[in-house]
Amino acid sequence: MRRASARGVVSRGLTWCFLFLTGIILPAQENITGTSNNPSQAADTCLRRGIALTVWKSPENASLRASDLQITVDGKSAPVLSLNKENLSPRIVLLVDTSGSMGGISQRWKNSLLAVGFALDSLPPHSPVALVTFSNKTDVWGFGDPEQIRQKLLALTQSKPHGATALYDAIHAASRLFGTPQFGDTIYIVTDGGDNHSAASLKLLVNTLIQHGIRIFAFVVRPAPGDPAPPSPEVQAGVDFIEFVKSTGGGWIEAQLTPTWSQSKKAQQDRESIRSQIESPYALEVQLPFAPAKPTKLKIASSARGFEISYPQHIEPCPPSDALAKR
Repeated sequence: MRRASARGVVSRGLTWCFLFLTGIILPAQENITGTSNNPSQAADTCLRRGIALTVWKSPENASLRASDLQITVDGKSAPVLSLNKENLSPRIVLLVDTSGSMGGISQRWKNSLLAVGFALDSLPPHSPVALVTFSNKTDVWGFGDPEQIRQKLLALTQSKPHGATALYDAIHAASRLFGTPQFGDTIYIVTDGGDNHSAASLKLLVNTLIQHGIRIFAFVVRPAPGDPAPPSPEVQAGVDFIEFVKSTGGGWIEAQLTPTWSQSKKAQQDRESIRSQIESPYALEVQLPFAPAKPTKLKIASSARGFEISYPQHIEPCPPSDALAKR
């Protein structure tokens, strides 16, 4: 299983509420550039790309080395220029699915609220956090007053899920909150993975996220033990959503979330693992063998034993030469 805070006042307030209710807690492929008026230098700069590399599994106390990596772009070797482990408090946008499918099963909404608590406890303690709740429309609270976000999250405990699901439209809205990309920007999502109302182009959305270096970490809420099995379209939607998450270089957790599970040692390990991946990603810099004219397949393999990695699935094209020359 892949493992994919506003802690302070937000986490404490929400955690207290969950305890009261349940007795349980639950940059990017932007080109690495300087300023140059020389088109040749600008083109050379475009070939140097920064990638956030997520290490999901590693031997205890072991570090990944640049010499461990084999990288190809469209089958052609791409040399590693540098590999450094970062220490960040990255910007986080938390998305919470409040559509009708999250409450269609009696226990699912309570499980979803546990997942929100899990998400908050998995975030770096000093990260700026914004909130997006969504059904067939989105409600957005940008980076700013943590008290406002706390109140919105607490209000979810008194709400009833309703409406269609515009998951990918909500992700698009979340991506726009970041403005100028910063290395480590992350979208965290609590959802069942379904979508029946989005207008966003999935292909264009993936390209935008990869271009801006935005990783997605998702907690996919599944039916609890004893709940009826979801219909086939819902199952397939969840599979498609996970593939979407993978393409950004992020990760996910799927679990039959229950109060017992959220108290378990496994849940605590997952929380710590997710927080580590968000605040301590590897910053990988590579030299492209050519200037891509379109999104081009990226493959990263490790010869080091015991490591499991996640990374964006393609390289975005270089901007037009005249745009590069203006940087």
